[in-house]
Amino acid sequence: MIIVRGTAMVEGDVKVKFDVNTFNAYANQSNQSLMDMEAGVDHLERIEKMKAGEAFVFVMAGDPFSLNAANDPSHMTSQLDLVNSSNVQFQNVELQIWQGKGSKYSFMRYVWFALIIFLIVWIYRVIVQRNADKFENLMNKHSGRK
Repeated sequence: MIIVRGTAMVEGDVKVKFDVNTFNAYANQSNQSLMDMEAGVDHLERIEKMKAGEAFVFVMAGDPFSLNAANDPSHMTSQLDLVNSSNVQFQNVELQIWQGKGSKYSFMRYVWFALIIFLIVWIYRVIVQRNADKFENLMNKHSGRK
């Protein structure tokens, strides 16, 4: 996770882009993710343009990655490179490495799964309701004749 604190130099869009490279110091492995944050997107989505001198805090999270016995966490290191910035007066940039078990699946994958389950349940209810209505009509016709 990267936390960027700064101010807008002039009125307009504020943009920062970082390249984060996490790799095992004793192996030739790397996990690279490009993080991009613009004012007006994510948690600042209500702000399209920032005023000159306006302070901001961007919190940007990269993709999770996992470590196992082959990737000893004590030998891992991270490198943060500023790729692009515009209209930014940096106050500080903080790189945080969090430990914990994250999901390898994105949030949208869970949303799609939930929508599919909802659709299956909805279709099932429509079919069951239609058959129940047909059965009720049949029973009403049958009881009406006697």
